[in-house]
Amino acid sequence: MRTRLEPYIQNNVLSLRKLKEVSPALYKYMLTCGDEYNGIEILDDSKVIKGGDIKKYLTHYYGEVVDVSRLRRGALYIYNKIVSMGNVQKVIEGWGFTVIYEGKATEYSLKKDLQKYVIRGNILGRLPKDIQNKVWYLANKNKMSVGEYLNKLGYIKGTRKLWRRYADDKS
Repeated sequence: MRTRLEPYIQNNVLSLRKLKEVSPALYKYMLTCGDEYNGIEILDDSKVIKGGDIKKYLTHYYGEVVDVSRLRRGALYIYNKIVSMGNVQKVIEGWGFTVIYEGKATEYSLKKDLQKYVIRGNILGRLPKDIQNKVWYLANKNKMSVGEYLNKLGYIKGTRKLWRRYADDKS
């Protein structure tokens, strides 16, 4: 029986919603098994997910690392249930998961973005607004000014005078 269930098991949790679409008879049988079957947790996500099933849902669909941005987009109902329990990150980490956010600015991603706007050597050209905001956010997070933070990363904040000088050199 376990081999027939393998396609519907992820991270040791069986999704009954996926099983119901393919095999209604097997779905009805698995409903009678309760919360566990041969060491596999059973998630009845064919109905509204409540309380303890939220942890099973996260385990089945996200594994050990939960991307909260993706959870909010894809399963707003589950996200709102977690919000009602308290701080989303603390609640999810309390269940033993690692929490990540899709759009969170990191120094690594910023360095990668800044490489595209280097004029010459380590002098930065004009930055788009989203990159400026990322620089400002990370600088404030590190309790530094934008100029100090860019120097820490190994860049020099370009000025109009520098931009004009290097723009003339290119032509």
